[in-house]
Amino acid sequence: MEKGWITIDPPGDPTNDQTIVITGSTNFPTGEDVVAWVQKQKFDGKGCACGICPGDYSVTGTIRVAPGPHGINSLHLQANVTGFKPDTYGILAFSMDGNAMGEKSFNITSRDPVTATTSPPAAGPSRSACGGNR
Repeated sequence: MEKGWITIDPPGDPTNDQTIVITGSTNFPTGEDVVAWVQKQKFDGKGCACGICPGDYSVTGTIRVAPGPHGINSLHLQANVTGFKPDTYGILAFSMDGNAMGEKSFNITSRDPVTATTSPPAAGPSRSACGGNR
């Protein structure tokens, strides 16, 4: 039997008021479950990701493997990252038996608040422009 594998597609760098879509591929059979986590990453002093920060991951879910072409099936899960602090996060997906795992890092940024600007009302047409007093 072929060894199981999971790949995760990069989700881009979303803002902290969005829902991200986690997608990927696997050779697991259709209908099998894969567990996915979105968690803050922990770094060593040299800038290398060295694990997860326990208690900081906030999204977990189960992905049911969907059919795909040529034995490469797909993974799809929406993850709400609303309110996550801007930082580097990781997606970790693994098989229920723990024999295969895929991961991908991404950044969550903060959306700048939108401030409304107002302009003074435009002046109406002058009398002279309307053929009034000259």
